[in-house]
Amino acid sequence: LGETHQVSTIQVSQPSARIDTQESKRYCNNNTQFQYLTMTNRGFTEAVPLSLSSMAHMTLPLEEGVSDGLTQVLHHMLTCCANYARAIMPPHNWKANDLTTSIHAWEPHAGDAEPRDLPTSLTKHGFSHQYHRTAFIYLKGAMKQNISQEDEKRYLKDWAHEDEAVLGRVSLMFATNGVSSPEELNGDKVTADSPKCVLYKAIVEYRSLPATGNKSAVQAEELSMLSFGGSVDDDVKYGALASLYDDTAKYILEIYSVRGKKYKFDLMKSTLCDGTVPRMPSRGNPDEAPHDDPFLKSLCVTVTDHATSRQEEHKYAITRMHLSLEGNLHIGQHQLPTDSSSISNRMQEMFLYLNHAKPEMAVATPSGHTLLLDPNEAGKIYIDGRYVTSWGKDPKIGSHLPALFGMDLQNIPFWHGRITDYDILKRSYAQLWQDVLIDARLKSKDIGGRLLSRLITGADPVKDDEDDEDDDADHMDDEEEKTAVVDPGSDCLEAQVMQSSTYDPVGISAKALATRFSKEYCEEGFPCLAHEIDWVKDRLPGRVPVVVPLRVINVLRRGGYFDTKRTSDEVWFSQSRPAKFGDESEVVEKAVELLKEAGCNDVTPNMIVFFNGVGVSDPVQKRGLVRFNRTLRQYHVNQYFSTMNLMDIVSDSKNVEPEAKKKKIDTVAAKGYLLGFHVAQEHPDGGVLIRYLLKHRNEAI
Repeated sequence: LGETHQVSTIQVSQPSARIDTQESKRYCNNNTQFQYLTMTNRGFTEAVPLSLSSMAHMTLPLEEGVSDGLTQVLHHMLTCCANYARAIMPPHNWKANDLTTSIHAWEPHAGDAEPRDLPTSLTKHGFSHQYHRTAFIYLKGAMKQNISQEDEKRYLKDWAHEDEAVLGRVSLMFATNGVSSPEELNGDKVTADSPKCVLYKAIVEYRSLPATGNKSAVQAEELSMLSFGGSVDDDVKYGALASLYDDTAKYILEIYSVRGKKYKFDLMKSTLCDGTVPRMPSRGNPDEAPHDDPFLKSLCVTVTDHATSRQEEHKYAITRMHLSLEGNLHIGQHQLPTDSSSISNRMQEMFLYLNHAKPEMAVATPSGHTLLLDPNEAGKIYIDGRYVTSWGKDPKIGSHLPALFGMDLQNIPFWHGRITDYDILKRSYAQLWQDVLIDARLKSKDIGGRLLSRLITGADPVKDDEDDEDDDADHMDDEEEKTAVVDPGSDCLEAQVMQSSTYDPVGISAKALATRFSKEYCEEGFPCLAHEIDWVKDRLPGRVPVVVPLRVINVLRRGGYFDTKRTSDEVWFSQSRPAKFGDESEVVEKAVELLKEAGCNDVTPNMIVFFNGVGVSDPVQKRGLVRFNRTLRQYHVNQYFSTMNLMDIVSDSKNVEPEAKKKKIDTVAAKGYLLGFHVAQEHPDGGVLIRYLLKHRNEAI
């Protein structure tokens, strides 16, 4: 482990504490037996194997190496930064989305570290030039408006003292075998002669509460670091294990605690100085081959003391973590990259709030969840600012359906980057939509319009900002290049949670979307499928059919837009009244008389009723005068029929002779004939209409 002291390996079958081994003894704790090696009274470093063997990488996603390890460490750091902010600035419940970086974060700069900071394994191969990429973590509420690059250069010396708004910093230290330009470090201008680049150290620092000096607190910290499973520091140990298996080199994690302890994680062969191999007490046959024991090589942690600053002078302390390259490179120099941007880009992709160019988003109140509006973020799931997976692309989710928006959810249970309960995720996502769709403060973002457009077309609506005719051609080109977020023909996560009474019991989001649909397509617009257009025109006179995908239909049905038949029944049959005494009753009796003359004896005056006609505009042109209710066996007549002027209808016709236009019409007889005609047309017996027309074809009105 690079220490000059003697090292003892302690065999454990359960999470272990740091043990004093100055003399041989046996110690039992919770029926767990620990065996010790007799040591002299000289100083030594203890190496304790955690209850996670080197074989654990077979079941954990550690393929990213140091990149995955740094992700785990940064997740722990951001959590600690938010916890620190809550402790010193109550009562606000600060969270990860209250953290941010400046616009100068992650830019490459020449390093000013001393040459001895470089590992010998790199300097002997000519890697003598140092560069770094640094990001300072700020608390939004306390951050200055204009942070200059000079400010952040000054912060490198003592960031904690310079600016109270800085809660931590991340520095990626690189070494190259030649002088690299900023373009080469960013990968923008790479040639065959460009120097090779390798990460040799990652420094993570963040503010912590000062140590109290309580020995119990020190012991509790050691117990946490020397155990595995259920510990708040488990993510750090996962990061340590991932970094040890990097393809480029072996990276060692070191933690400098505010309580004066240094923890170093490394793989170690579990062989004692006398040549014996420690075994789990429950492993059975003592003659079993040593290589069959997973503890042959284990993740171990060493604990030593380190000097701390005088914390009593400040209200804070600094916790430091180092991921340092140790030993030789695992690959040849020709396989190394020429740019240093891959890891910093990876960190910005993995952590939403470490990216200074954050995507457009909307924060929901009061849930605290965040909706990501950028089409490029569609389907991405972040938990407390950390990217976890993409909906519809992760086979572990069990759903192939996509999502139209990205999300950053709070307090969702997940383990080592894996969500453990997707039902809770759906409930939180449904709550997010309920909050953002009814929040008037987010009106300028047009979230409802974007949701409706993506549900219908798969893309955001086109903005009508171009008034200059010269820009019309460019605008059309932009529309042609516009691609859909997702195929509108498939179902999606948003439609699922909005139409479900499980995730949205009241239907708030569905009703909000229906309101937006009404605003977008006016009250006359009616959502339907393509094959229902003629049916809507026939059964809903005055309504304009709007063709939408089935997923939109499912949401709008719950929001108040019912199917065509139910809507037609509500318009025509929800309210009715008998014919008023006078002209209406005379017209009805005349219509029944004409129907009986045509051989239709099953229609009586009490079967013809009137309704107010609300929801049916221009009933003459749209053929919305009479409808038959098969359930009640009633003929519902639009109230407009009683007040329409037949002379105006005749005079508006271009094919009628002028003499006919001047001829006086018997209103009761004419309306009785027309009402009888419409009733015969709606009659279940199709022969009634034919007999009616043949019987009365030559009668004068």
